[in-house]
Amino acid sequence: MYLEDVENYFCKKKGKSLILSPKDWLLIKKWFTEGIPLALILQGIDTTFANNPNPKRINSISYCESEILSAWELYKENMIGSARKEDPKDAPAFILDRISGIIKMLAERTEKGKNKLIYEHILSLFENMNNLLLKDRQALTFLDAEQKFNQNQNEIVQYLIKCLGPKENAEIEDKIESDLLPYKKRMPRKTFEETKEQLLQKEVLKKFSLTNIGLYD
Repeated sequence: MYLEDVENYFCKKKGKSLILSPKDWLLIKKWFTEGIPLALILQGIDTTFANNPNPKRINSISYCESEILSAWELYKENMIGSARKEDPKDAPAFILDRISGIIKMLAERTEKGKNKLIYEHILSLFENMNNLLLKDRQALTFLDAEQKFNQNQNEIVQYLIKCLGPKENAEIEDKIESDLLPYKKRMPRKTFEETKEQLLQKEVLKKFSLTNIGLYD
């Protein structure tokens, strides 16, 4: 699990067991929410320890924040390419390309039969968003387009939760509660609840094999 892997890796680099502070949990939760891949988090931790002349002073995950965010920005720039730099008037180009790929993938799935109606509905949501972005393409900034993409994702998750029904949703929530139990008393309550919500979204998408419909997947 993301939280456990980050904590364990950081403690391993320190060479001793640590109790992460509420500030540390907030940071990890923030990275998780933003979708920063675990590999980049671990890379940032490695770089921080390698570049610090006195690693023993690194007693908080916050020491690694700068390296992690730098790696994340570079990752996103590599994903997005030069579209925004070459043509600022066409900032959503990367997002439109990403949506096009998702639409193609969903169209193929609608032909396979399993969960056909569900995939068709999600396909229609992406097609509608694609049409809206194309219509307002010249006026939108990248952040505008990214926000619309994220709103669409939230709508999809809520739709899938309804498709699962009470029993399966309860099973997912029980699993998440069990996974997060070791952290319940150590994390700020708000952070704990928000992390639960993020994990719920990921588990719901996993149920329908839709973990690859994110912007940077």
